[in-house]
Amino acid sequence: MALPGSGGRYTYAQLEGLWVSGGGPPRLAPLMAAIAMAESGGDPQARNGSGASGLWQILGNPFPGNPFDPATNARMAVAKWRTQGLGAWVTYTTGTYKRFLRRGVPPAGAGATAGSPYRNPLRGITGLQAERVDMGVDYSGTGPIYALGPGVITQTRNAGWPGGAFIGERLTAGPLAGRYVYAAENIEPQVRVGQKVDSGTRIGTVTGGIETGFAAPPGTGNALGASQFSGSNPTAYGEAYSKILGALGAPAGVTSGKPSGDLPGWLSGILAGLGLPGALSGGAGANAAGGLGGIGGAIGSIGSTLSGLASAIDWLFHPENWVRVIAGVSGGVLTIGGVLVLSHAGESMRGPALSRPMALPVGVLMVGAGGVLLFVAFHNLGAANFGELLGDLRDRSQDAAAPAGQKAAA
Repeated sequence: MALPGSGGRYTYAQLEGLWVSGGGPPRLAPLMAAIAMAESGGDPQARNGSGASGLWQILGNPFPGNPFDPATNARMAVAKWRTQGLGAWVTYTTGTYKRFLRRGVPPAGAGATAGSPYRNPLRGITGLQAERVDMGVDYSGTGPIYALGPGVITQTRNAGWPGGAFIGERLTAGPLAGRYVYAAENIEPQVRVGQKVDSGTRIGTVTGGIETGFAAPPGTGNALGASQFSGSNPTAYGEAYSKILGALGAPAGVTSGKPSGDLPGWLSGILAGLGLPGALSGGAGANAAGGLGGIGGAIGSIGSTLSGLASAIDWLFHPENWVRVIAGVSGGVLTIGGVLVLSHAGESMRGPALSRPMALPVGVLMVGAGGVLLFVAFHNLGAANFGELLGDLRDRSQDAAAPAGQKAAA
């Protein structure tokens, strides 16, 4: 856990890091750090007479939790911002925050659990024993397994894995937001596809040996490390996930030999930001690689954003998605047309001759049919907003275009 600065107070950079790790958009990190400074002076134990508590002075907890815990307070602040906007803080509406506002201060990454929404998903397993690192990390034991952090379940079973279980999750908060993780093999799933979870959600019961790690998009049955795996070797993806679990308090996996493959820029940058340069390949050059990885991660994020729309368009041209395309276009046309007909129905019925007596039923029918078609087009896409929709379309497009060898789970 990140330690506060002198006097038990959090620094500006640490507040920025807490905001981002809590799921807040990085672009708002400087502003939200300034608001926290104005609200509490960076004191996580601050409390005023009204009962507002913690770094961001949360009044009326948006979800159960301890507002004096910095990580929990940051997540509450993000939830408060999402539902009420910046106007929820008096220090913003009055402009008091401005004297604390600083630009160009990079968020502090003071350890993998600092201000993070992630927790050790294996914490409830009895007799937990770390085993080898391969595509992911192997463990044995029995008991409950939890979600790594906030996200959406993408799969629960896949016959290609021993035991038949494959619980995939798309993370929606923290540094790994938008990425996929999995827990597979001897697990009895206790969640359903599309279910929203967080680090306190029990996703299944472990009954023996399992494997967990990064999943390939769209999180339905393939390990991200499959392309680096030849049957028994450790992979760079598996080692990276082992390091993350170790930082969260789980026993790290056993690595036999040098991991094969390299990490992409986005993951190298995240690991460096979490204070885990040792998870990068390269031995003595890991710290330097961490800095370069951070640059690569930033460039990769920009490229991913710019390519999102293009990938979504590419998705539209896959034959299996044509039903969605046709239903979406037809549904939109019918809905708009029905609304236009209904907007004139009242005028026609007030007229002396009721020249369009069928306007009301026809309009209702068109809107209803349009709604059904739009449901067919957009149901089960696993996205809560337009940004997540583009990300989901990008992942599906990339998965469809991936070589067969990268899709097969060992």
